[in-house]
Amino acid sequence: MGTMVLPYLTIYLSDELGLGALAGLIIGLYGVGGILGSFLGGWATDRFGPRPVMTASLVLSAGVFLVLKDARSAQACGAGLLVLAIVVEGIRPAASVAMASACPGALRTRGFALQRLAINAGMALGALAGGYLAEWDYNALFLVDAATCLASAAFLVWAVPSLGVVAPSATQEGAQTDSTPRIEGNLSPWRDAQFLLVMGLMGVSSFLFFNLFTVLPLYLHDVYDLSESRIGLVFACNTAIILLFEMVLTHRTSAHSPLRVIGVGVLFLGVGVAFLPWGHGLGFALFCVALYTIGEMLMAPAGTAYTAQRAAPKSIGKYMGMMSMVFSLGHVIGPAGSLFIYHNLGRDIVWHASGALGLVLCAGYFLVAARSLRHR
Repeated sequence: MGTMVLPYLTIYLSDELGLGALAGLIIGLYGVGGILGSFLGGWATDRFGPRPVMTASLVLSAGVFLVLKDARSAQACGAGLLVLAIVVEGIRPAASVAMASACPGALRTRGFALQRLAINAGMALGALAGGYLAEWDYNALFLVDAATCLASAAFLVWAVPSLGVVAPSATQEGAQTDSTPRIEGNLSPWRDAQFLLVMGLMGVSSFLFFNLFTVLPLYLHDVYDLSESRIGLVFACNTAIILLFEMVLTHRTSAHSPLRVIGVGVLFLGVGVAFLPWGHGLGFALFCVALYTIGEMLMAPAGTAYTAQRAAPKSIGKYMGMMSMVFSLGHVIGPAGSLFIYHNLGRDIVWHASGALGLVLCAGYFLVAARSLRHR
């Protein structure tokens, strides 16, 4: 539930604090912090294990939320979001390694989908609660987010046993596909050419992903004339679809090349938002977000599973950290670029460009998958 601030952050900075177009640059600083946090989280996970890193991230996040609540100037908000991202995003590689250590290779894709299901269950509650809290008092969002972080840290310390390192598995789910051969030895992700190419595609794909949390709430507020509580309902629809269908969809696609699954997912991401300028109202917004959600369900578990399969056991934290860094880089460039287009070139152009980008990225993933097949 601790993500309830993010869907309303653009509205909060633009309208509540009156920062306007500066909101995109400020949110971009969150992406900069995310890059640092992902790197540090991956490094610390390989060194100390996932459990201490996750606990530290949650406790520190609660403290930063409480400080950020009182930030009012652009400089204070930017600095607060930078520090917040460092401590928040540090948990991602640790949580991915924790899941990989708990699942044998043949179950990892479904394990990561189950992890996303748990995350999205919290997001569904957080988006609904956050919408009503935002209409009442934006400060309450930060207070409740701090409380959820502390509650999670307490639960982790009390209930979760120690997590071991990821052991090599004799049965790799990636062995079924031609695009995810296991890399033997303690290789650095910086020396894995195919992985770097896929990370480049994922970095561009993240532009589409973060539009859901930055430009879309503002567009629904300004163009569709939806209140914060109605916007919360749209986000709750996104997470409800994930809760109901992602595990089934992941199971059905687990025998296919992860790269091709990601490609189809990115296509749905782009097409879903490209329809936004063609309609109006809550119902049409829910339809567009449903298409987008199909893409998210295809892309996210397959991307994490590809990364886990690609890494050697002793370097999985570095691989997961790089994947988190790539998405954080998208959070640097995506919101700033999209909000610049939104405010200066036209509100609808953002979504037309997203649709075209989804087509190009889909072709890119399929080409990498085909190249890997020929190589093998």
